[in-house]
Amino acid sequence: MANRGLPVKVDETWNMGVPYAKVGGDWKAINFAYVNVNGTWKQSWANFNKATGGSVKDVANYNGTGQTWRVHTFTGSGTFNVETAAKPFRVLVVGGGGGTIKANDQAQGGGGAGGMIDLNSHAIGVGAHSVTVGGMAVQSDGRNSAAFGLTAMGGGCGGKGNGAVWGDRGGSGGGGGPKGGAGTAGQGHAGGSDSTVYTGAGGGGAGEAGHAGGGSGGPGGSGGIGKRSTITGSSVYYAGGGQGWGKPGGTNRGNNGGGGSRARAGVNGLGGGAGAYGNDQTTPPGGSGVVIVAYQIG
Repeated sequence: MANRGLPVKVDETWNMGVPYAKVGGDWKAINFAYVNVNGTWKQSWANFNKATGGSVKDVANYNGTGQTWRVHTFTGSGTFNVETAAKPFRVLVVGGGGGTIKANDQAQGGGGAGGMIDLNSHAIGVGAHSVTVGGMAVQSDGRNSAAFGLTAMGGGCGGKGNGAVWGDRGGSGGGGGPKGGAGTAGQGHAGGSDSTVYTGAGGGGAGEAGHAGGGSGGPGGSGGIGKRSTITGSSVYYAGGGQGWGKPGGTNRGNNGGGGSRARAGVNGLGGGAGAYGNDQTTPPGGSGVVIVAYQIG
């Protein structure tokens, strides 16, 4: 049975709960309890969350707070097992980035980034919780990531100019082609649109919409920049859009978030959209998503 506190007597009834002590006239929750075992003091209980699952790392001085936090990272699907849930959790869920389609040397749009949900406080109950991480997308929309009642949509696949294929909607929309796909509210932005068949627009990112291309002879449109999260204890960009096809040159703002530059795949574990290649032989994939959970342990 999961340890959900210490025995506390309330109205003559013993229950498991959080004990309090009066300090300087104020009642304060006790966060740690110790017992003396053969002359050595050992911690027997702590008023913090406890869980298993994913790749686990303890981070001291978490984001400059002086606190120690535990970070669980899922780059593939798995199970998050919560033993105690004394406090809310931080949660990041990012869908897989959108791919690109064959375009016969015409205006191929960049893939849209996976949707991004970043919560500083989210309740997760005691028990086993299924975690689904959206994988790589080849010539298709990105795959959804889902955990703890949250679903981050996969990014939209990029479109193309010849044949007037619009970018698909998604967490962030794929770039056009003639028109970019819509993004999902609260998760990402639309892909860029381009009225020519010579350059493709960039896929949308978590931080902004994709950009139009530079026209005949110009570079492809930049993907939308991603968004920063500090959930791992460091500031990292996630969910950047992929760059549209065009002549060499130009920059991709979506690189901040794992979006692929021209002819490059989106970065796995960041939900980046694919960078467009512009031919029928190579279609770079969108990057896989990620689910991260963090909580204080000291």
